[in-house]
Formats: sequence, C-alpha cells, structure tokens
Amino acid sequence: MLKKISLFILSLLLMTGCTTETKKKSFNIVVTNFPCYDFVRAITKNDQDISIKMLIKPGMDSHSYEPSPQDMVAIKESNLFFYVGGESDEWVDSLLADMDSKRIVKMLDLVSHLQHEEHVEGM
Repeated sequence: MLKKISLFILSLLLMTGCTTETKKKSFNIVVTNFPCYDFVRAITKNDQDISIKMLIKPGMDSHSYEPSPQDMVAIKESNLFFYVGGESDEWVDSLLADMDSKRIVKMLDLVSHLQHEEHVEGM
C-alpha cells in the first residue's frame, strides 16, 4: 500500500513538472530608462514573445548609474539595446564598443532638431 501511494505521489510530481514549463521569450530588448521602455513597449504592443528589461528603475539617478555585471551581460546578449544618449548615458559608449551597431538604437540620433539646454547663472 505504501509503495502504491509513493508511486502515485511521484507520478503526480512528475506530471506537475511537465505543466509548469515556462516559455522562453524569443526576442530580448534592453533599455536604459523609462522613456526608452515606454517607447519600446508602445511599439511592441506588449507582445508576449518580446522581453523588455529596463536597467535604470524610476527614481534612480541616471547620471551616477553604474551597470552591474548582470546588466552588462543582459546588454551584450540582447537582440536590441535602446538608450537615450547624451550626458546621462556616457557610460554606454565604452560598453558598446564591441557590439554590433545594428543592434543598438541611440534615440538622440533619431531626432532631427535638437534643442540645446540654456545654462543660466545660478542653476
């Protein structure tokens, strides 16, 4: 009797292991901050086969951000990498030196007429 119960429990565990298989996302996109994330999310329309990872969470200071080793691996293994560019993303340039440029989107390069910030004394 104990042997039958053990066999039954073992078979249930094996069957539940089969049903909890997670589907791996087929396309991975890494973005630096929320504006990039929101842009990519709107374009992809929350497609379930696309994974979007945001590196700099809301509330974090983008000027002093240092990518972790896991962040660097995520960027290098991603299918696409979006970043704003400019002063807040200076850390990106050295990291992307050995990546395929076709997988990198610098959003400032997509803007035709940039407005330069006026620096006023006392700012």
